[in-house]
Amino acid sequence: MHKLTLLSLFSLSVLSGCATTIDLTPKERQEVHTIAIDPKVSVTDQMSFYGDGMQIFAGFGLAGMMVEASIANQDSKKIIAEQEQNHVSPDQDLVQIMTQALNATSSFKVVNTEPDAVMTLAVTGYGLMAQKMGFSLSKLGPMITISAKLTRDHQIIWQHREIVPEWACTTPGYSMDELHAHPEYLKEMWDAVTLVAVKKLVQDLVNPAQTSNQ
Repeated sequence: MHKLTLLSLFSLSVLSGCATTIDLTPKERQEVHTIAIDPKVSVTDQMSFYGDGMQIFAGFGLAGMMVEASIANQDSKKIIAEQEQNHVSPDQDLVQIMTQALNATSSFKVVNTEPDAVMTLAVTGYGLMAQKMGFSLSKLGPMITISAKLTRDHQIIWQHREIVPEWACTTPGYSMDELHAHPEYLKEMWDAVTLVAVKKLVQDLVNPAQTSNQ
Protein backbone atom coordinates (compact mmCIF):
# COMPACT_ATOMS: atom_id res chain seq x y z
CA MET A 1 0.00 0.00 0.00
CA HIS A 2 1.39 3.37 -1.02
CA LYS A 3 1.38 6.39 1.26
CA LEU A 4 1.23 9.98 0.03
CA THR A 5 3.42 12.69 1.45
CA LEU A 6 3.70 16.40 0.74
CA LEU A 7 7.23 16.91 -0.36
CA SER A 8 10.03 19.35 -0.87
CA LEU A 9 13.58 18.38 -1.73
CA PHE A 10 14.35 18.55 1.99
CA SER A 11 11.43 16.23 2.71
CA LEU A 12 12.63 13.81 0.04
CA SER A 13 16.01 13.68 1.72
CA VAL A 14 14.43 13.03 5.12
CA LEU A 15 12.12 10.33 3.78
CA SER A 16 15.07 8.70 2.05
CA GLY A 17 16.95 8.30 5.29
CA CYS A 18 20.55 9.05 6.07
CA ALA A 19 22.74 6.47 4.39
CA THR A 20 26.41 6.29 5.33
CA THR A 21 28.74 6.81 2.37
CA ILE A 22 31.40 4.13 1.98
CA ASP A 23 34.05 4.20 -0.77
CA LEU A 24 36.09 1.31 -2.12
CA THR A 25 39.53 0.95 -0.61
CA PRO A 26 42.50 0.89 -3.00
CA LYS A 27 42.81 -2.85 -2.41
CA GLU A 28 39.12 -3.48 -3.16
CA ARG A 29 39.37 -1.33 -6.27
CA GLN A 30 42.14 -3.59 -7.55
CA GLU A 31 40.21 -6.76 -6.74
CA VAL A 32 36.62 -5.92 -7.74
CA HIS A 33 35.98 -5.96 -11.48
CA THR A 34 32.83 -8.07 -11.93
CA ILE A 35 29.49 -7.23 -10.32
CA ALA A 36 26.22 -9.11 -10.07
CA ILE A 37 23.14 -6.93 -9.56
CA ASP A 38 20.41 -8.26 -7.28
CA PRO A 39 17.20 -8.19 -9.39
CA LYS A 40 15.10 -7.48 -6.30
CA VAL A 41 14.84 -3.71 -5.85
CA SER A 42 13.15 -2.36 -2.75
CA VAL A 43 10.86 0.64 -3.24
CA THR A 44 9.52 2.95 -0.56
CA ASP A 45 5.75 2.96 -0.11
CA GLN A 46 5.79 6.74 0.32
CA MET A 47 5.19 8.68 -2.87
CA SER A 48 5.62 12.45 -2.69
CA PHE A 49 3.51 14.99 -4.54
CA TYR A 50 3.50 18.79 -4.73
CA GLY A 51 1.32 20.14 -7.50
CA ASP A 52 0.76 23.48 -9.12
CA GLY A 53 -0.72 26.23 -6.96
CA MET A 54 -0.48 24.25 -3.72
CA GLN A 55 2.00 26.73 -2.28
CA ILE A 56 -0.75 29.37 -2.00
CA PHE A 57 -2.13 27.44 0.98
CA ALA A 58 1.19 27.48 2.85
CA GLY A 59 0.43 30.80 4.55
CA PHE A 60 -2.81 29.57 6.13
CA GLY A 61 -1.28 27.53 8.91
CA LEU A 62 -2.74 24.18 9.88
CA ALA A 63 -5.88 24.73 7.80
CA GLY A 64 -3.74 25.42 4.74
CA MET A 65 -1.67 22.31 5.37
CA MET A 66 -4.85 20.23 5.55
CA VAL A 67 -6.02 21.63 2.20
CA GLU A 68 -2.60 20.88 0.68
CA ALA A 69 -2.71 17.32 2.01
CA SER A 70 -6.20 16.78 0.61
CA ILE A 71 -5.22 17.99 -2.87
CA ALA A 72 -2.03 15.94 -2.88
CA ASN A 73 -3.88 12.87 -1.67
CA GLN A 74 -6.51 13.03 -4.42
CA ASP A 75 -4.08 13.61 -7.29
CA SER A 76 -1.50 11.14 -6.05
CA LYS A 77 -4.05 8.38 -5.58
CA LYS A 78 -5.01 8.79 -9.23
CA ILE A 79 -1.38 8.60 -10.33
CA ILE A 80 -0.64 5.55 -8.18
CA ALA A 81 -3.76 3.78 -9.45
CA GLU A 82 -2.75 4.45 -13.04
CA GLN A 83 0.77 3.20 -12.35
CA GLU A 84 -0.56 -0.03 -10.92
CA GLN A 85 -3.09 -0.52 -13.71
CA ASN A 86 -0.41 0.02 -16.36
CA HIS A 87 2.33 -1.90 -14.50
CA VAL A 88 4.53 1.18 -14.12
CA SER A 89 6.83 1.74 -11.16
CA PRO A 90 9.87 3.94 -10.46
CA ASP A 91 12.14 0.88 -10.17
CA GLN A 92 10.89 -0.79 -13.34
CA ASP A 93 14.04 -0.36 -15.44
CA LEU A 94 16.54 0.44 -12.69
CA VAL A 95 18.49 -2.83 -12.92
CA GLN A 96 18.70 -2.59 -16.71
CA ILE A 97 19.84 1.04 -16.60
CA MET A 98 22.46 0.26 -13.97
CA THR A 99 23.68 -2.76 -15.95
CA GLN A 100 24.18 -0.66 -19.07
CA ALA A 101 25.94 2.10 -17.13
CA LEU A 102 28.38 -0.29 -15.43
CA ASN A 103 29.14 -2.16 -18.65
CA ALA A 104 29.91 1.16 -20.34
CA THR A 105 32.83 1.72 -17.95
CA SER A 106 36.30 0.27 -18.34
CA SER A 107 36.42 -0.67 -14.66
CA PHE A 108 33.46 -2.99 -14.13
CA LYS A 109 31.44 -5.65 -15.90
CA VAL A 110 28.07 -7.05 -14.87
CA VAL A 111 27.95 -10.85 -14.65
CA ASN A 112 25.42 -13.43 -13.50
CA THR A 113 27.78 -15.92 -11.89
CA GLU A 114 30.86 -15.80 -9.67
CA PRO A 115 30.99 -12.01 -9.24
CA ASP A 116 33.63 -10.19 -7.26
CA ALA A 117 30.83 -8.27 -5.51
CA VAL A 118 27.04 -8.03 -5.46
CA MET A 119 25.16 -4.75 -5.93
CA THR A 120 21.86 -4.11 -4.16
CA LEU A 121 19.64 -1.22 -5.26
CA ALA A 122 16.78 0.60 -3.54
CA VAL A 123 14.43 3.44 -4.44
CA THR A 124 14.19 5.19 -1.08
CA GLY A 125 12.21 8.22 -2.24
CA TYR A 126 10.31 9.34 -5.34
CA GLY A 127 7.56 11.68 -6.41
CA LEU A 128 6.31 14.48 -8.63
CA MET A 129 6.69 18.20 -8.09
CA ALA A 130 5.54 21.26 -10.01
CA GLN A 131 8.45 22.62 -12.04
CA LYS A 132 6.95 26.11 -12.12
CA MET A 133 5.15 27.58 -9.15
CA GLY A 134 2.30 30.04 -9.61
CA PHE A 135 -1.34 30.35 -10.50
CA SER A 136 -0.95 29.19 -14.08
CA LEU A 137 -0.87 25.52 -15.03
CA SER A 138 2.57 24.04 -14.62
CA LYS A 139 4.22 20.79 -15.53
CA LEU A 140 5.06 18.10 -13.04
CA GLY A 141 8.63 16.84 -12.96
CA PRO A 142 9.94 13.59 -11.45
CA MET A 143 12.32 13.33 -8.52
CA ILE A 144 13.95 10.25 -7.09
CA THR A 145 16.40 9.01 -4.50
CA ILE A 146 18.32 5.81 -5.26
CA SER A 147 20.73 4.06 -2.94
CA ALA A 148 23.22 1.42 -4.00
CA LYS A 149 25.66 -0.79 -2.13
CA LEU A 150 28.25 -3.41 -2.97
CA THR A 151 28.78 -6.39 -0.71
CA ARG A 152 31.63 -8.86 -0.70
CA ASP A 153 31.90 -11.80 1.67
CA HIS A 154 28.82 -10.43 3.47
CA GLN A 155 30.53 -7.09 4.10
CA ILE A 156 29.49 -3.73 2.63
CA ILE A 157 32.49 -2.41 0.72
CA TRP A 158 30.81 0.51 -1.09
CA GLN A 159 27.65 2.48 -0.45
CA HIS A 160 26.27 5.69 -1.97
CA ARG A 161 22.96 7.52 -2.38
CA GLU A 162 21.85 10.00 -5.03
CA ILE A 163 18.99 12.49 -4.72
CA VAL A 164 17.76 13.89 -8.03
CA PRO A 165 15.29 16.81 -7.77
CA GLU A 166 12.70 17.61 -10.42
CA TRP A 167 14.74 20.42 -11.97
CA ALA A 168 17.79 18.19 -12.57
CA CYS A 169 16.06 15.96 -15.12
CA THR A 170 15.91 16.85 -18.81
CA THR A 171 12.71 14.94 -19.54
CA PRO A 172 9.73 17.14 -20.44
CA GLY A 173 7.31 17.75 -17.59
CA TYR A 174 3.66 16.81 -17.92
CA SER A 175 0.43 18.18 -16.51
CA MET A 176 -1.97 16.07 -14.44
CA ASP A 177 -4.34 15.88 -17.42
CA GLU A 178 -1.53 14.59 -19.65
CA LEU A 179 -0.51 11.97 -17.11
CA HIS A 180 -4.09 10.78 -16.73
CA ALA A 181 -4.50 10.54 -20.51
CA HIS A 182 -1.07 8.97 -21.11
CA PRO A 183 0.11 6.84 -18.17
CA GLU A 184 3.11 5.78 -20.26
CA TYR A 185 4.51 9.25 -19.63
CA LEU A 186 5.10 8.17 -16.03
CA LYS A 187 7.46 5.42 -17.20
CA GLU A 188 9.25 7.95 -19.39
CA MET A 189 9.77 10.27 -16.42
CA TRP A 190 10.88 7.56 -13.99
CA ASP A 191 13.37 6.19 -16.54
CA ALA A 192 14.76 9.67 -17.24
CA VAL A 193 15.28 10.62 -13.61
CA THR A 194 16.63 7.14 -12.82
CA LEU A 195 19.23 7.53 -15.56
CA VAL A 196 20.46 10.77 -13.97
CA ALA A 197 20.79 9.09 -10.56
CA VAL A 198 22.49 5.99 -11.96
CA LYS A 199 25.08 8.03 -13.88
CA LYS A 200 26.00 9.82 -10.67
CA LEU A 201 26.18 6.58 -8.70
CA VAL A 202 28.44 4.94 -11.27
CA GLN A 203 30.65 8.03 -11.30
CA ASP A 204 30.83 7.79 -7.51
CA LEU A 205 31.91 4.18 -7.88
CA VAL A 206 34.44 4.67 -10.67
CA ASN A 207 35.94 8.01 -9.64
CA PRO A 208 34.78 9.21 -6.20
CA ALA A 209 37.44 11.95 -6.03
CA GLN A 210 36.15 13.57 -9.20
CA THR A 211 32.56 13.47 -7.94
CA SER A 212 33.43 15.02 -4.58
CA ASN A 213 35.19 17.91 -6.32
CA GLN A 214 32.15 18.87 -8.44
